[in-house]
Amino acid sequence: MIKKTGVFSLAIPLIFSFSMAYADVASDMAEDIPLDQVVQNAIASGLSIEQAVQQMITAAPEQSAVIVTAAVTALPSLSAAIVQAAISSGADAAIVVNQAALAAPAQTAEITQAAIASGADPSVSTPATAAPPASPPGLAGNAPPAFAFAPPFTPPGGGGGGVSPN
Repeated sequence: MIKKTGVFSLAIPLIFSFSMAYADVASDMAEDIPLDQVVQNAIASGLSIEQAVQQMITAAPEQSAVIVTAAVTALPSLSAAIVQAAISSGADAAIVVNQAALAAPAQTAEITQAAIASGADPSVSTPATAAPPASPPGLAGNAPPAFAFAPPFTPPGGGGGGVSPN
């Protein structure tokens, strides 16, 4: 009986600490604390970055893009783990990859590999490329060329109208 009580008494604090950590993430988000601060609070409370991201996305799945941006901005060296956690939490892989790559451009290769390793379709697991090159000056979009046409030529000496008294 003592042995069972000992194991049970060890399990209670572990379960309680996990639920407290989750409650902290959920309550931080409910209180509209900035997401980068929610990430920092979760890490400070003993959660891994993966746990923090998963809990944040579970609490507010509609904010997954901003959550990924905040987490990668706070800890860019862990961007691959953040991407894997976000995708495994159900966030859209294309959005996750793009947001992570924008927040940590130096980590783009790792981000892409993490997304593919998480089971994301490779065709949507590459970050969006930069905008196409600019058009030559004056030809941007449907704009006319950057030169003006001369007005019609009018010969000197009048050219129409009444007779001069001279």
